[in-house]
Amino acid sequence: MGKLRDLLRNEYIGAIAIGFVLAQAIVVTVGIVLRPIQFYLFDRGRHSSIFGGAEYPWASLISSLITVILYVIAAFLLFWWLYLKSHVDTTAQEDQATAAADQFE
Repeated sequence: MGKLRDLLRNEYIGAIAIGFVLAQAIVVTVGIVLRPIQFYLFDRGRHSSIFGGAEYPWASLISSLITVILYVIAAFLLFWWLYLKSHVDTTAQEDQATAAADQFE
């Protein structure tokens, strides 16, 4: 796993993957915002009846919100695994090496 992480980090493939996942989250977020606007501007007349106009089905946005949350979590986990975890591991190894050197002095 270390070689894969080094490859993804050093060749910027990981950064591109994180950017792609965040771009997908942005696209879905824009869709969430535009869907009710489109409904009220263009589709409201189609869904009206003699009993009155139709309201937007707000519950239908839940799956899209879950999708955005999962995209953001995936991007954060990928960022943490590639960049932050390696920094924590390096710091821990340096601390262990310093502690081992101090024991021999």
